[in-house]
Parts: sequence; structure tokens; C-alpha cells
Amino acid sequence: MAFRLYLYWHAWRLNLQTKKLKLLKHKIMKKVTVTFTAILFFLGTAIAQDDNSAKHNVSIDIPTIAILDIEDADGEAASISLEPNIDVLEAGDAVSFTGATDNSLWLNYTSVVTDGATRTVSAKISSGASTLPEGISLVLSVAGASNGKGTLGTAVSGDITLGASNETIVNNIGSCYTENGATNGHNLTYKVAMDNDEFASLVATNYTVEVTYTITDN
Repeated sequence: MAFRLYLYWHAWRLNLQTKKLKLLKHKIMKKVTVTFTAILFFLGTAIAQDDNSAKHNVSIDIPTIAILDIEDADGEAASISLEPNIDVLEAGDAVSFTGATDNSLWLNYTSVVTDGATRTVSAKISSGASTLPEGISLVLSVAGASNGKGTLGTAVSGDITLGASNETIVNNIGSCYTENGATNGHNLTYKVAMDNDEFASLVATNYTVEVTYTITDN
């Protein structure tokens, strides 16, 4: 009798352990299934991010530019000469400087400005202004721009007497270019003006002055 009870108890315990093993196996399989499903979901999501198009940024850097030069028919100009015509001068006449002119030079420039900005071109006698005799003036006139593209500058109208300080000759320059060389940009006309009340100051010699053009931001 005791032996039979022992067998029943042993069978019951073995059955209990079997059930526990089945339950543990089920939990393990469930965990593995959940983990495997999560991995598949992650891989599917990652793969789904690629499609039949792609994009990236391209940076285009446009610098500010402000350059100019003075050109004649032979290229970048070096010097010009102004002198009165005395071939028809009669005794007793004042020396006339009416014919002491030159219009062979052209102002060329290229400008790229920031949004809303403008530039100005100015001119001055940077060297030799003080050597000119009393009554003699160097006068400049600037024509409107020919050719070129963009927001070309507006030439100051009328005669501009040059001195040691900058005088504005072209203003309201935006992003533009005049094209290069003679016949492009602004034609420059130089002439000599004489105040006859200062005729006594004239001395027969060569006077050389240097004229400097500058393009600046407003």
C-alpha cells in the first residue's frame, strides 16, 4: 500500500514538472518570436526608408566684386596730354585752352553687391594738384554707360573740376558689368579750364598730375 502511494506521488510530481517544462518552453518560444518579429519590423522599416529618389544640399557662394580700370584703344591707359592750340593765335590774343581736350579714355567696371547695396565711383587728383598754377583747372565730364548689363551706374552730369579730394562721378551702381575696353562703359572727357584773371601765374613748363578713380560702397 505504501509503495503504491509512493508511485502515485512520484507520477504526480513528474507530471507537474512536465507541465512546468512545457510552460517554460512556451514562454521562451514566445519571447524568441516577439524578439524575431521586432527585428524583422526594424529591418523592414530601415529598408522602407530608401526609395527611387535622393537629395542633398549644394552651396553656391557668390562673392562681392568691385573692380575698375581706365581703357583706351590700346588697352589699359597710361597717360594723356592736354595743351592749347596756338597755331591760329594772333598777337594780343589770350591763350585759349578750348582745344585742350581729350576723350580717348573709358571707365570700365564690374560690380556684384549685397542685397540692396549700391556703389559709387569717385575721382581725384592724387598727385601734383598743388603744382598747377593759379587759374588752371583740370575738368572732367562723364558720359552715360554704353553697352554692359545689369544695374549700371548713373553718370554725374556736367563738368566736374578735379582736385585733391574725391569727387563723385558715377553713382547708384548695382550688380553689373560695362564690358571691357574702349567704347565700353563711360567715356571720359578731360579739358583744361583757364581763369584769365590769373594769366600772370602761367609758367611755360610741363605739369603732370595723377588722377585716381575709386569704386566704393555707399
